[in-house]
Amino acid sequence: MGETALSILVVRAQTGDRQAYDQIVHRFQDMAVGYASALLGDFHLAEDAAQEAFVAAWNELPRLREAAAFPGWLRQMVFARSTRISRARRPVRNDEAGRQRV
Repeated sequence: MGETALSILVVRAQTGDRQAYDQIVHRFQDMAVGYASALLGDFHLAEDAAQEAFVAAWNELPRLREAAAFPGWLRQMVFARSTRISRARRPVRNDEAGRQRV
């Protein structure tokens, strides 16, 4: 699928076409999970991060100004979700005075 075909799908999805968005998800699913997996080191958490990113992308899609920018925009969303998941997994430690440290 070329950039023009992707742009057409993105524009259709921006108008609420779920079938168009399903095609976009199918095209970018492996990239999203693979990128999240590289960031998180856990395949199952990567699937969660990718799913959250796709849901967020669907909700924010009308705000995307340039349809051709979708791949990079989605990648940023995957990064943000992966970072949030990674931070949530960090153990909380107490310092010498008993205060919590992250």
